[in-house]
Amino acid sequence: MAGFEDVILRALEKHQPASANKRERVYNSARATLANMLNNAGSLSPENIATQQQLLEDAISSIEAEHNKVEIPQSYSPAVAPSSPVVAPPSPAVAPPSPVVAPPSPVVAPSSPAVAPPVEVVDHPEKLAKPRPKSFWRRPFALLLIGTIVFAAVGIGAWWVYDQDLTMPAEMRDNSVPNPPKLLKAESSSPDEEILEGGEWVTIFETDDPIGLITPAASTAILSKDASGAFVTLKSASGDLQRSFKFVIEPGIIEAILGKMAVFELIVKSGTLDNQQFIVTCQFGTLGNCGRNRFTIGRKPKTLTFKKDFSELESKTSQKSAAISLIVDISGRGAPLDVYGLRVNIR
Repeated sequence: MAGFEDVILRALEKHQPASANKRERVYNSARATLANMLNNAGSLSPENIATQQQLLEDAISSIEAEHNKVEIPQSYSPAVAPSSPVVAPPSPAVAPPSPVVAPPSPVVAPSSPAVAPPVEVVDHPEKLAKPRPKSFWRRPFALLLIGTIVFAAVGIGAWWVYDQDLTMPAEMRDNSVPNPPKLLKAESSSPDEEILEGGEWVTIFETDDPIGLITPAASTAILSKDASGAFVTLKSASGDLQRSFKFVIEPGIIEAILGKMAVFELIVKSGTLDNQQFIVTCQFGTLGNCGRNRFTIGRKPKTLTFKKDFSELESKTSQKSAAISLIVDISGRGAPLDVYGLRVNIR
């Protein structure tokens, strides 16, 4: 959770001029966000939690010092005491390994000569017993064939269970006819240019200001960065398909999209899987919802879009809270999901 100073500075740039009251609100928001992420981590020790909180307070103190510092005259040059050379302590002598002496081999007494059993003489050769045929189960090729058939049957059954979503709770299954999922360009790596042509972009979530992210219990949200850019890694407990991550939509954005068409753009990738499925839903209260959008992604960043028509709604509403919810891995394996950003195009 390092890099607190960079995150706070980027947040302060959005509130220029950064007065003392504005800075204090940003600091308190950063403390609340850190406390929420540490409480949901679960496995951190009290020492690690105290260390992260101290790092945040050090970053806040450093930023405040920059705002309140007094310029030092150029003629002042602090004296630096010469550093004394560091002498490495002598390495302790290593005693040579003691030779290994093999134990004497035991003396084995010579065995007594074997005595052959008596041979029974048979008067009639035709009465000799015929050799029994080998049992069917002792034939290696028969066992291999049966094992292959059983393995194929189990694999087909497992695929059928997965394809029918039988591992998911009953309330999350799609029991209707097998129609295409309600999503836009879910299998493409870029949004539909015709849908996103024109309009005004408004950011809902970005890694520079992750305050609007709500993490459920027993789940984690960790800021990271790779060659593609900064992202937040969302990870739920294995088998948890009930609780979801929520990206809060501010009241000002709700007022802006009323009476218009809204196209939401989400940039994500899988943290560990080449084929990961997750679900996106909208929690708009009295304003309706955007359906249950099911997407499939891999390990490369992918831009996904889904829309909601607010054109028939009045510009004034009592709805003050809304959110975009994510169930990051519907297979129940607890695979992480990397989110680069979430925004909406208002037309």
